[in-house]
Amino acid sequence: MVKGFIKNEGLLEEKVSDTDYLDFSSSIETLSEKLKITEKNSIIGIIGSFGVGKSTLISKVKEIHSKKDEEWIHFDAWQFPERKELWEGLILETARSQDKLDPILREIAGEHKDDVKTLVNTIGDIPGLSVIKNLNHFVKTSPATRVFQLQSIFSDLINKIKKEKIVFILEDVDRSGEAGLFFLETFRQFLSNIELKKKVIVIVAISNESYFNSLDTYLKCLDFVEFFHKKTETKLTDFISAVFETSYSSDKDILIDFFNYAFSKHEDLNMRKIKLILRQANLDFLELERKGFQPNPLICIAVTASKYLKANISDSDSYFNSYVKQGIVPKGTFIARMIFISDRTHLSYRNVLIVNQENELQHSFDIKLIKRDKPENSTHYPSTPYSPRVTFNKEDENKLYLPDFYFKDL
Repeated sequence: MVKGFIKNEGLLEEKVSDTDYLDFSSSIETLSEKLKITEKNSIIGIIGSFGVGKSTLISKVKEIHSKKDEEWIHFDAWQFPERKELWEGLILETARSQDKLDPILREIAGEHKDDVKTLVNTIGDIPGLSVIKNLNHFVKTSPATRVFQLQSIFSDLINKIKKEKIVFILEDVDRSGEAGLFFLETFRQFLSNIELKKKVIVIVAISNESYFNSLDTYLKCLDFVEFFHKKTETKLTDFISAVFETSYSSDKDILIDFFNYAFSKHEDLNMRKIKLILRQANLDFLELERKGFQPNPLICIAVTASKYLKANISDSDSYFNSYVKQGIVPKGTFIARMIFISDRTHLSYRNVLIVNQENELQHSFDIKLIKRDKPENSTHYPSTPYSPRVTFNKEDENKLYLPDFYFKDL
């Protein structure tokens, strides 16, 4: 069942997309080739801004290599809120990725001293990754000693994996602060100093901010670095078509143009933020409908986008805050454009056509926000831009009006 104007809510979930809507093909090929030619155990850093698509990129490379003699193991540090059990978590995930988890744990438990047996038995009793209990003995030992014990277990697990090449995907390590950096440093030490029977490649996703703030540490840990940037020329046609529910093809075209322009002009706009904008705009749309208003989907999206975007990254105010302070959506912005053409019944101003048949603006007007608290006022205050029948001051003669309920806290 379609809810609001979204026809496929699953595409807006905060997860790795199964479809490459942003055309990462060249980056996928580069990383895939890097994996093929890398001969020694290595750590590869994928550097990019939050939400740019690093996880999707890595997922697509994994798909390509899924039929090769490679074991891919995914580890997300975000599952450990205090970031104190990253090595334990990695061992858990490695063990759980194997079909013979219990035999491996029993065999490891029989080959090590009592301290190691205690940890292995504890891990074997844990039902899920999010909770690690009864590790008090190891927490009390020094970090170096505990890591050494854990790495001994880890090397045994790796050597018992059947495939000759093992690729670890590490996510959100960069958001784990000093604990994440220590984990990565000790992983580097592990690959350098412990003899393994398998080839091990580690792919770690790292934000730009984390990388440059801790550059010295990352330079010591990483063998290769791939900088991953969004392609501003990317078109979002397929994604918007898959998400947006409308009975008017022109509305979909308007929305595609809107996001294509915003994506090309705003460096901080990425797929994660676009999904957030669409999710929030749809919730606002449904809430306004529940209250009895007749909201326009395109205006809801434009207003929500204005909350997350700025004319310049260095600006203190978003577009939205600026509009609310001024009481006006100024002409000339791409947000004003979508509000202008959100409804075909309001495309003229004093008998002058605002938009031609190709949806190109022929005239541009400021949009003044007019107070409308009650839904029943829709006859006198339409939900889309309109030209006032009577203006009470000369300044409003060249403005369109828009009810301000779109800009109110819901």
